[in-house]
Amino acid sequence: MNNSQITFVYFPEDPIGIFNCSIYLDSIINDTDDTINANQNNSFTILGVSEAKHNWTVSCADVFPDFNLFKVSESNFTLDLTSPNITLNSPGNNTNTLRMVEFNISAADNFDTNINCSIYIDGNLNVSNINVSNGSSSISTISGHSLGIHTWNVSCLDDALNTGWSNK
Repeated sequence: MNNSQITFVYFPEDPIGIFNCSIYLDSIINDTDDTINANQNNSFTILGVSEAKHNWTVSCADVFPDFNLFKVSESNFTLDLTSPNITLNSPGNNTNTLRMVEFNISAADNFDTNINCSIYIDGNLNVSNINVSNGSSSISTISGHSLGIHTWNVSCLDDALNTGWSNK
């Protein structure tokens, strides 16, 4: 179930007055308001907007006797609520390592091309700002580990600031 709620703000200008305004989401009329405050911000709040790429616009009609209709150009937006999916390719977790280790990670996201990742070793941030192209892998060589068994995991951030964590 999608409980997303988005408020769309628009500024209708008219020296005589405005009869009503309607919002179009993905080129389909969604709501109409006949209580418009001309020459200041107004808004529509829409519930249940799906996670996807969308467009929106508002059209307004001025009052009698003209009833002129004006519709602004569509604006695009993406509603992204899903965190990146992360795969730890190598080394295996709880692996006995030497001082220098190659960490191979993959990240995939539903909308974004570039994903920003960080590697945590034994619960501590070790490397950040690793740019991973969507659907591909990245190798980071990290040195200075003590000999022995270590745990590691990765967090990745997409453009919508959704954060995904790998399993430990």
